[in-house]
Amino acid sequence: MASSVDLQALLEAQTAERLAQASSSNNSFLQMLDRSFGKVYSEVDAAEAFGSRILVQSADGPNKPSA
Repeated sequence: MASSVDLQALLEAQTAERLAQASSSNNSFLQMLDRSFGKVYSEVDAAEAFGSRILVQSADGPNKPSA
């Protein structure tokens, strides 16, 4: 006796599985992106820190004497 297969149910299950895989992949990518940007924005930029220090110490800096 031949068994019958519900093709619609199989297609729906496969579609749900693919959506779950895509969602998981997107979440992994977003987590990686989050870690990358978090690291970039939490670290001190040496060039910016040096420029700020020079500006503060220079005659044209924020502590410039008034004339």
